[in-house]
Amino acid sequence: MLLIKEKSWVGATVEVDSSNVIDLIKGENHEDHPQRILIRDCKKIIEEMDLQVSHTLREGNRCADAMAKLGVNQMQRLEVFHHVPSVVKSLLEADSMGVCYPRGS
Repeated sequence: MLLIKEKSWVGATVEVDSSNVIDLIKGENHEDHPQRILIRDCKKIIEEMDLQVSHTLREGNRCADAMAKLGVNQMQRLEVFHHVPSVVKSLLEADSMGVCYPRGS
């Protein structure tokens, strides 16, 4: 969300593969949640940037799933890729061709 704000991507759509995250962001009662500050910050950016947040199955966005897996082992807080990581390149090509994957594959 911070990258969206930094790049001024007003009106962007954010797809999330966790319905729990969407419930937290769209819900009202999060004051007792341990991540309430992060939730509040996300809600603020969503409102300021007029973002749309929607749920997608992990299989619906394999590129994002692969990028998330890359990020797990990173030491940097944020890494901007200037070239597509090799692990994602074939997934992007398949995505651009409209390849569909069944759940659980």
